Amino acid sequence: MQPARGLFARAISQSGFPRWAGRALTQGTASAEAIGVEYAHRHGIDGVSAMQADALRALPVSALTEDDPPEDIDRTTPMPIVDGQLLAAPLPTLLAQGKMLPVPLILGGTSCDASVYGSDALALFTFASPADPTFKRLYPGPLQAAVRAAQTDRIETEPVRFQAQAWAAAGLPVWVYDFDHGGAGKGWQSDGCRGAAHASELPYVFGNLRTRYTNQSDDGGQGITPVAAAVRQDRRLSEQMMAYWVSFAQKGVPDAAGIAPVWPLYVPLSGPVLEFGPHDLSVMTYFREAQLDWIASKLSGLAVW
Repeated sequence: MQPARGLFARAISQSGFPRWAGRALTQGTASAEAIGVEYAHRHGIDGVSAMQADALRALPVSALTEDDPPEDIDRTTPMPIVDGQLLAAPLPTLLAQGKMLPVPLILGGTSCDASVYGSDALALFTFASPADPTFKRLYPGPLQAAVRAAQTDRIETEPVRFQAQAWAAAGLPVWVYDFDHGGAGKGWQSDGCRGAAHASELPYVFGNLRTRYTNQSDDGGQGITPVAAAVRQDRRLSEQMMAYWVSFAQKGVPDAAGIAPVWPLYVPLSGPVLEFGPHDLSVMTYFREAQLDWIASKLSGLAVW
């Protein structure tokens, strides 16, 4: 957002989904205004006066968090609103045009960010066919785990590469990570989400390993092993992540000298990624290149949604 120029010295984007196009404020049935009017009408609120605004504010939290049918995901998924003022164009367009604010950036996601789909993973796998030979070659193994891996690449890993390349092309410093640590000494999860679930890095980044925050299971409930059961390996990983994050906040460079590997700047050709793995940290180059190139070839235009 150009009006934010000068307000931020640097930025960290964790599971930021930078391929989301954003939603038009007006114009069309999928605009933010149209969806808002539809939502209000569904709750018996019509009109545009202060009285209707008060009625919307008085709705209970349950009305705001109600589940939407999976088939409505394209309309109901919250997105940035392209209003022509705060946000002048869809995010992918701005990135492709190099119209980002010039600040250093860290970005990345978890190795099973598609855990956000819960039990709807298979129903929402619509951008390719499970019978596609390329899909089966690039994503081998049980269908549920393969679909989640492909969806993670679609909504997170490929978009992260897309944004990192845009940042690097603009001559801006950017560092990329992949969080693949299951937590509580378990390594990967075994609930059909092969890898670290969405947001599971948060207790490590903030040093809150006893918050009982845990990976989400396929049925949308919480897993059975809380991060409170953290072992020495978890505590060390948390110390390493906090060192990187704090150094970046203080100096603009993620430096955890003495306790973690050097985190290389992202460059487009080899695309180095710092992986917070099940057992250790490592720098990966050409990270998931074949999978991400295939995902990119399936996209229609710049945006995932």
